[in-house]
Amino acid sequence: CVCNTILSGEISGKNFLTPAAITAIHQTKEERKAYEAGLFNEDRLFNNLLSSQPLAFNFFGELKQDPVLARKIFSAFIPELSKVTNVFFEFAPKEKFSGDNSAFDVAIEFERTGKKGILGLECKYTDSFSKKKYDRETYKSVFMKSSAFSQPYEKYIESRFNQLFRGQLIAEALVQNEKYDVAFTGLFYFHEDSEALETGRQFQSMLNDGKNIFKIITYADFIAALQKLDLTWEQREWSMLL
Repeated sequence: CVCNTILSGEISGKNFLTPAAITAIHQTKEERKAYEAGLFNEDRLFNNLLSSQPLAFNFFGELKQDPVLARKIFSAFIPELSKVTNVFFEFAPKEKFSGDNSAFDVAIEFERTGKKGILGLECKYTDSFSKKKYDRETYKSVFMKSSAFSQPYEKYIESRFNQLFRGQLIAEALVQNEKYDVAFTGLFYFHEDSEALETGRQFQSMLNDGKNIFKIITYADFIAALQKLDLTWEQREWSMLL
């Protein structure tokens, strides 16, 4: 019997590795007052030890506070990246171009070669990809305007790929509506999760220039990129806790 729940995590903050992760939560709640997009379940966030939502804050909350460190890490995954301007959690455009509540678990906003870009990541921890199949006319509208997809529409709405597809639609719509000059998507997952890797690789192969526009990043990749840097002791301790 495994217990994955703690009590009063909102008060203790024990679901988070560093104060910066908690600060990022408060910042995110303030940002979300402007508009409500994505799912932000506070009980799951503060009290569920096995949820991907607190995991996202533990990995990327530090980077929201330190854009220079964020640039150094993500330069390993996005060539010619010159600046990280923000890190968002449960990010979706307020316009809801895809017509639903789909959101990136984490979004890295950046500048590269004079252009404004964003990387939207789907984070996996103990959860698997959603098995529910979603299909909307708004999906088809974004799909038809995009040059990213190499397979028929019906392939992407299969339950196995549906979640990653909806994330890709967000990225495509952001560029189509001139919110960003370039948009990447990706999968952030534990390196021993073979099922997630197989799904990510298959989805990547279903995109034109997939290895460039869809990033597959493991926890190990992230930690290795972090630990290669000249870190403070607090940052190195955080890397060890990860």
